[in-house]
Amino acid sequence: MNYRSYNDNELIYMIRENDDDAMKSMYIKYSPIVKSFAKKYFYQAQQVGLEIEDLIQEGMIGLCNATYSFNQERDNLFYTYALVSIKRTMIKAINYNNTKKKQILNKAISYEETVCQNLTIMEMIADSKLVDPLQVVNINDFCTQLIIFMNKLSFIQSQIFELKLNGFKHREISKLLELKEKTIDNACVAIRKKLRLQNFVYLSQ
Repeated sequence: MNYRSYNDNELIYMIRENDDDAMKSMYIKYSPIVKSFAKKYFYQAQQVGLEIEDLIQEGMIGLCNATYSFNQERDNLFYTYALVSIKRTMIKAINYNNTKKKQILNKAISYEETVCQNLTIMEMIADSKLVDPLQVVNINDFCTQLIIFMNKLSFIQSQIFELKLNGFKHREISKLLELKEKTIDNACVAIRKKLRLQNFVYLSQ
C-alpha cells in the first residue's frame, strides 16, 4: 500500500486502527520538521546533557502523541497541531533535564539517594542482578556517577529507566506511560548505549 497518497487525517485514522505502516509514513513525512526543531534547540539541550538524537526521539514521541490527541473538529489542521506538540515535547525535555541538573548541583550525594520511588542506589548495589559488587571499586564514586548519568537522560528515557530498574517489562511500561512498545524499545537501546559509554556495563544488560 502506498501511504504517500494519503493525507494526514487519513493516516491518523489508520494509525488509530493500529496500522504501524501508517505511523512509519507519518514519521517519514514529519522527520525533516522534527530534525529542524532538534537543530534549533540543540544548543539549549546540550547545556543540560541531551544529544541531538534525544531531541529527535522526543520530537517523534510528540508527533506520535499528536496523532492520538488531535481532534479534527476542534484543532483544524493537524500540521499546525503536530508542530506545537513536537516543539512542546522537546522544550519539556530540556526544562526537565535543566531542573534535574540544578537539583544535582544543590543536593549532597548520599548512599541512600533515591533513584526511583522504591529503589535506592545501595539497594541496587546489593542486587547482584543489577551490579556486580566486585566491580565497584569505589561505591561512593559509583553512586555519584550513576546519579550524574541519570541527569543526562531525556525526560522519557529517565521515566523508562526508573521503571526498568523497578522490574517493569516493556509492555507494562508502554501502558503506564501510554507510549507504543516500539518507542520503549528504541529508548532502551539509547539508554543501554549511554550506560556502556559511561561504563555501567552491568546496568546495561
